[in-house]
Amino acid sequence: MARILVIDDQKDIVQLVVKALELQNHNVTGLTSVLDLDKNSLPRFDLILLDIMLPDEDGIEILKKLRASGETKKIPVILVTAKSTELDKVKGLDIGADDY
Repeated sequence: MARILVIDDQKDIVQLVVKALELQNHNVTGLTSVLDLDKNSLPRFDLILLDIMLPDEDGIEILKKLRASGETKKIPVILVTAKSTELDKVKGLDIGADDY
C-alpha cells in the first residue's frame, strides 16, 4: 500500500483519482490547492501526482521546490496535466519529474 498525494485544481478529477487509487488499497490524500499543503507532511508520501496548471502556484515551481529540498528530493513525482506539447514534457522531465 503506497501513500499517495494528488494535487489538482479540479475537484472532480481529484475525487476520481483518489477513489480509483483507494480501490487499489492505497492511502491517498487529495488536494485542490497547494495552500492546503502541509509541507512538513511531504516526506511521508511515497508518490506525488501533480498538476501543472494550479491557481495558487505553478506545478513546475512546486516541483522545483520539492527537488531542492533534501527530504523530498527522492519522492517520485508524476506530472498529470493537459499540457502535452513536447516542450512541456521535456521541461517537466528536466526539472525532475519522474514521468509526465
